[in-house]
Amino acid sequence: FSQECCYNYPEDQCTLCRTGSVYYSVRSELNVTMPDGTEVTCGLANQMLAPEENDGEMCVTVRDALFDTCCYDQCRLCEGQGLKWWVEFDEPGGRGRRKIQEEGEEAEEETESEEGVDDDEAIEEEEEEDLTCSSIDASLYSDFVEEDTEQCLEIKSQYSTECCYT
Repeated sequence: FSQECCYNYPEDQCTLCRTGSVYYSVRSELNVTMPDGTEVTCGLANQMLAPEENDGEMCVTVRDALFDTCCYDQCRLCEGQGLKWWVEFDEPGGRGRRKIQEEGEEAEEETESEEGVDDDEAIEEEEEEDLTCSSIDASLYSDFVEEDTEQCLEIKSQYSTECCYT
């Protein structure tokens, strides 16, 4: 059965979101129609192309048809630099006092509870509102934020100084 069911990946494997040596991010869950009429997600289309040669007819045909819909240049908060994932901001938007938690070290903070709100609720509310460099970077991916867009540039200008190594 191995000859019917298995194959060896080609040396220059087809990848949907690649042009030359530049790789782009895939909108994995987006539904699209393949050139043959098959309905798939971009992620599945990318997997289906894996056994094909990069310069093969099927690869080139599908990539030409789906690249603009499925592929994008991902915005990265710290492009080419390390991310200070542990840096936290007290308020969404990073306008509040910054808290820094070094690896293995906790920053101390006083929590004042409002009248009528018990301490557990106040702590839970605070945890939901805390923003970290890691969560900001992850949201760029989950929200499919593209490089060089206004949203990407705004987030980078607001957080890169505090979140990225120089």
